Amino acid sequence: NNLSDALNDYGKPEVIDFNLKGNLVKSNKIIEFKALPNYLIINLSRFKYSFGLGNKIDKYFEFPLELEIKNNKYKLIGAVLHS
Repeated sequence: NNLSDALNDYGKPEVIDFNLKGNLVKSNKIIEFKALPNYLIINLSRFKYSFGLGNKIDKYFEFPLELEIKNNKYKLIGAVLHS
């Protein structure tokens, strides 16, 4: 996986079901970037939770040196990795 793919997946519509006054309702949830800052900080949660327990995802993840989102260009200037 890489950051570009993760951001693309983040913006895909998600179908959610919820109970509204006793009726099951389906809806689409979508996350969009309306405006972007001059400096972008991205925090990745690298844990998968199951039955209340968190397991660290220990897969290789690639960060580009440059990233473009909606015609805004960002350069990677730092990364913090926890092991």
